[in-house]
Amino acid sequence: MIKLQRHPESLIDSLLLDYIKTYKNIWLLTDPRAGVYPQIAWHETIAAEQRWVIRDPQDKHSHDSKCLQLFKLSAADIDLIKQSVLIAKGETQFAANAICGWFVSPRSSEMVIKHLMNMLDLQDQSQLTRYMFRYYDRRVLNWLIDILSPKQLSNLLGTVEHYIFNDRFNEVITLSHDSQVIAEDRPCLVSTHQRERIEKIKWCNKTLLLFKEIEQRELPKECEPSLMQAIEKAYRLQLSKASDIVAYGYYSLIYGEQFNHRQDIEALITDGVLEGNSVNNIIKAQTAVFLSGI
Repeated sequence: MIKLQRHPESLIDSLLLDYIKTYKNIWLLTDPRAGVYPQIAWHETIAAEQRWVIRDPQDKHSHDSKCLQLFKLSAADIDLIKQSVLIAKGETQFAANAICGWFVSPRSSEMVIKHLMNMLDLQDQSQLTRYMFRYYDRRVLNWLIDILSPKQLSNLLGTVEHYIFNDRFNEVITLSHDSQVIAEDRPCLVSTHQRERIEKIKWCNKTLLLFKEIEQRELPKECEPSLMQAIEKAYRLQLSKASDIVAYGYYSLIYGEQFNHRQDIEALITDGVLEGNSVNNIIKAQTAVFLSGI
């Protein structure tokens, strides 16, 4: 139903070229809000009929230049494709995150665009509420692979036959399935538990950004499960402020798993937050002797 493959990042150029040979075209999806790339120059290079604005259905106000940009490229656009790869590989994450990914599809442009716009809505099975679903962000999709079922991932891809994106760990991931047209009234349904896990992704990603900013390095991949556990613990502690959730996640990475399991730390944070203090100030107020014992 769904096939997931991981490749070394060095192979991304050859992968994309192989897809172009087979499908004649390759689609490039970018997000101007996630990073900087030469959008104006690309719009001047690519014909108007080969580029589209993909707007989140709930977004009624953003200028077109701030919405998702979709480009349909051929072998004649190989220089632009290579440029997009270089941006995606870039050391500056703010630039790299602008390149959501590349994909191929045997379906018509109209079908592809309709599916993309439809699937930007996520629907909860129990509450039947809809909200913007940023699955196209590679920082989100990297987590969704482990949260959604194969059937849900297949529905998510829909008209897309192969979706290619690179994660933060110098790997290229391809998701493949037999393309299908999903009825307009059938968005990707998730369980309440899945929705809760998906909502926690944003806190993990915000914590990762803070970690890199302060520590000047990426968090090792093997540490990500511990980060998710810390975010879940922050929920159990009923931390509601964004800054408190991110701070709790960050300190759990600095002090290790014991930070999540010490009852004295739990009491310290719970009481401190009730008194109106931030998690960051609560931890900073502790002595070096106390913190060294974690």
